[in-house]
Amino acid sequence: MGRGLDYGRYGVDFKGMDRAVRPQDNLALYANGGWMKRTSIPPERSSTGVAELLYERNQQRVRELIERADPAASADSRKIADLYRSFLDEKTIARRGLAR
Repeated sequence: MGRGLDYGRYGVDFKGMDRAVRPQDNLALYANGGWMKRTSIPPERSSTGVAELLYERNQQRVRELIERADPAASADSRKIADLYRSFLDEKTIARRGLAR
């Protein structure tokens, strides 16, 4: 991969808070109101958050690794590349009656 680990900032996200709300009145809005005002949920989803963002990023990274698999590099790399290419070969899949 050639990239180092991605490190973020850790701690309390004060920008995510809404300090106009008193915590004793609505703790959820106090703690997350700023984030809620700035964040929109994509229309194809019912929710959003860090877990979804991490899932999408990891899916993209795995896809990149698979697509870059060099069949000449090793037996394992060849197996990964062959399996991925066979998955994408829709004509052969349909011809063999494996698609519905």
